[in-house]
Amino acid sequence: MRKYNAAMTPAIYTLRISPALKDALGDEADRAGLPLNEYLAQVLAEHLGRPELGIIPRKSIGRPRNKMVGKR
Repeated sequence: MRKYNAAMTPAIYTLRISPALKDALGDEADRAGLPLNEYLAQVLAEHLGRPELGIIPRKSIGRPRNKMVGKR
């Protein structure tokens, strides 16, 4: 992985697969309640015997608040 702005960025892969396989993977991802890329990361990590690698790092949403509600 490359370093960018002092943080690790995830690797990006492009796969050519049949439309039927893509549909089947999409159905399984829907059943698992996950986006397709997260489902594929989990499947690949489990296949390799390293399920802890199946997590896609994400930045936190939004910016931190200056003040907590109810604490002034």
